[in-house]
Amino acid sequence: MITPAMDIRHILVATDLSAAASIAYGHSAAVARAWGARVTLLYVDELAEVGFHSSADMLTYIDQVGAVRQARLAQAEAAFDSAGIDVTVVELPGHAATEIDRYADDNAVDLIVITRHGDHRTGPLGSTSQRVVRSATVPVLVVHEPQGYDGGAVAAPSYRRLVAATDFSEDSTIGLRAAVHYAARLDAATRVVHVWQSPGSALPLNDTELPAVPQAIIDELQARHGARFASWLSQVGEGALDHAVVPGHSAAVGLIAAAIDWQADLICVPSHGTGAVASFLIGSTVDRLLTFSPLPVLVFPQVWLKTHVQG
Repeated sequence: MITPAMDIRHILVATDLSAAASIAYGHSAAVARAWGARVTLLYVDELAEVGFHSSADMLTYIDQVGAVRQARLAQAEAAFDSAGIDVTVVELPGHAATEIDRYADDNAVDLIVITRHGDHRTGPLGSTSQRVVRSATVPVLVVHEPQGYDGGAVAAPSYRRLVAATDFSEDSTIGLRAAVHYAARLDAATRVVHVWQSPGSALPLNDTELPAVPQAIIDELQARHGARFASWLSQVGEGALDHAVVPGHSAAVGLIAAAIDWQADLICVPSHGTGAVASFLIGSTVDRLLTFSPLPVLVFPQVWLKTHVQG
């Protein structure tokens, strides 16, 4: 049996100190309590890399930004304190995505938590989160704005249901076990979901109409994928795990729909796949999940899956 060693002792929360970035505070607090982990809040000052600091106007601007930064850092510390979590605040100059990854590698970070979108007036978390996911060597939890969000920190969420994505690849097999372990520590249920690519119309009936795929064909394909899915789960020792196989033209859309239908709180996905149908899961699918999912997405990097495994 393959079992990933997901021992979360150090959580890194990346922030640009925008209102949206504070959404990550509650999520990281929830995970920190489940594992008894310590939390570091990292702010990367990209303004420090800007030249012309001898300009009087620039110096005045930097002073003003510095005052706002210190006030928001104090607010962030207060948010963690109210959640009962001690936090260490670190400020670094440089490029955000580069410094986040470097700090994680140099300081034994086990999980990075970041908000999908920052405030483009104060920070670029929107692009930074995707860059971090692509280059991180540890799992990355990307959180999203809750419905009706109007700014400010949010309370620690209740994780009760996790959806784990699979394409039958080795990475998704190990990723499934990581998701199951993660769910167990949060006292949450797990459902594993496979999205099979439903066929499109092959030829037009005339200049304006496309033939609909007969429902009988859809039903037959669904049954075949369902049988293959059940067989795979049995082979990897998870035959009793709750699961669903769903058709879709997009893996990301199918996963999101299945997660919402099950009222899940989190989607877990490996960053890479290596199986015959891996191209349906990897790469653009993760990007689309990060862009369109209303739910948090936990991404397991391939390098982490390969190194945190016990046979």
